[in-house]
Amino acid sequence: MAGRTIGEEVTKELAVKATIWGPAIAGGVVAGPVGAAVGAVLGIAAILFGGSVSAPPSGGDPPKE
Repeated sequence: MAGRTIGEEVTKELAVKATIWGPAIAGGVVAGPVGAAVGAVLGIAAILFGGSVSAPPSGGDPPKE
């Protein structure tokens, strides 16, 4: 069984939510509703174009291409 633990799944989910909502909340605090909208767009763009949130494999050699 090569699945992830519940702790790893929760950590991944929280990292994704923080990436999306962190900039929106910070923008809202600094610049009001317009800042919140810009922050939300930046958070979503980070998820779409920023790559994977998953951690590298533990131990051993890096994956081969």
